[in-house]
Amino acid sequence: MTHTNKKHITTFVVLVLGLVVLNVLSQYVYHRFDLTQDQRYTLSEAAKETIASVDSPIIVDVFLSGTFPPEFRRLQAETKQLLEEFAAYNPNIR
Repeated sequence: MTHTNKKHITTFVVLVLGLVVLNVLSQYVYHRFDLTQDQRYTLSEAAKETIASVDSPIIVDVFLSGTFPPEFRRLQAETKQLLEEFAAYNPNIR
């Protein structure tokens, strides 16, 4: 093997190991980012406090499935994202 090939292989191995380490570390560090200008996917402090006080499981059933017009599909997606955000702050909310 030439020196250039060894250098490329070494760079590739270091890159793969770096990605594996980053992936393992990301399992322990969790953060959600809201990049919208109006922060529409960020929960208010009052909502976070209310969610944090939930001690027993809360199961939320949303009956929004099927074929809907675009407005209701958007409502369906927004509701799902909001409930996922609640569950991210407190696993007792399902």
